[in-house]
Amino acid sequence: MAVVRFSLMRPIVGQRAAVERLVEELNQFVSKQPGFIMACRFRRRDDEEIGRLAVYETAERADEIALMDHTQAVRSQLHELIQAGHTEELFIVRGSPIGLLKAKG
Repeated sequence: MAVVRFSLMRPIVGQRAAVERLVEELNQFVSKQPGFIMACRFRRRDDEEIGRLAVYETAERADEIALMDHTQAVRSQLHELIQAGHTEELFIVRGSPIGLLKAKG
């Protein structure tokens, strides 16, 4: 059963570009791991927050990838550049992933 890892963070003033680079680095790294389906970076309309969405085949793979040394190192760097109180959640996907299969196929 697929899962979605969702993060929403507010960069410290002056650190937006660095946060965006780290999120992209994280997405590139996880995209090469078994069990990865897709990932993207997004921002709120007002540019106050940056988000990350990653989809994995299973919660176990999502957790294994999250615990990899490189993933932990990038996340540690991110935590130095964002304000406290960010959101990080893991959701179980219910139903079919409409559009995702179309993009892959």
